Amino acid sequence: MTTLIIPVFNAKNIISKKFIETINKYSSFLEQVIVIDDASEDSSASLFDGIKVNVVHNKKNVGFAKSVNIGLSMNKSKYVCILNQDCLIPLDWIKNAESFLDDNKKAAAVSGLILNKQGQVDTAGHMLWNDWVCTERFSGMSGKRIDEPEEVFGLSATATVYRYSALKEAAVANEFFDESFGTYLEDVDLNIRLRHLNWESWIIPGAPAIHQRGSTGVRHILKVRKKGASNYLKIIFKNLSDNERMSASLFCAISFFWGFLKDPLAATFNPGDNAKLNSWREIIQKRRICSEENMAKWICGFRLNPFRRKG
Repeated sequence: MTTLIIPVFNAKNIISKKFIETINKYSSFLEQVIVIDDASEDSSASLFDGIKVNVVHNKKNVGFAKSVNIGLSMNKSKYVCILNQDCLIPLDWIKNAESFLDDNKKAAAVSGLILNKQGQVDTAGHMLWNDWVCTERFSGMSGKRIDEPEEVFGLSATATVYRYSALKEAAVANEFFDESFGTYLEDVDLNIRLRHLNWESWIIPGAPAIHQRGSTGVRHILKVRKKGASNYLKIIFKNLSDNERMSASLFCAISFFWGFLKDPLAATFNPGDNAKLNSWREIIQKRRICSEENMAKWICGFRLNPFRRKG
């Protein structure tokens, strides 16, 4: 009933033995396990040798969003789980999500509590702010539990099970995730498109996943911040109605100004393909169902700096 999609890139020193053991167990009862090797330079895909998985080798590095889209285009299941290469999920994680999706037909995406290596909350879903920045709920908190299902604005693609029909409905030009986003805010963009179509996202009880987070160099962090500035503007342009953009403009300006003060190099962003942006905006706004009033119910306040995802 579920296909597991794992995009990997230069992960030989990131993917743990326990991760491989878990995927091996999952492969025995899932419909498919698809590993997308995004042109790794360290033979990352060899870690899955001897496991019942379908490994796809990208000829060049295309980023997280396009890699996931490649996997989604191969899907034959009712549900799909997207899993980061550095996230450990319990063996009942997907089964619990399947059961919830079976019982809740309006749910498009389901996840559980995700902790970091220190046992603090990494994410428990996304929170939406006045400037249309999304942050991770309860990030950094210790001792947090999820005892009942909780509807949230959206979910991180770190470890989430999606209803495939909802992804198809939210896709634009055969792209589930906007491939121009690469590896930053692509999940937020998808969350908004799902909300536009009145699909729901939920956090459910169960054993937490552990997001180990591989080490990140300074150069990569700066690159991500610049990409984040670009993708943030794309989210605003594509997904907000004229009224929403007008009401959010002051908050966006303040947030962006503060973001540039904190991260000056982020000012050198490239807005990307304007023709694609205009085309996507037209399609997204034309098929939107969710009213501005219902979307506004998810806005929980204002915070500074659009380039940081933490709460």
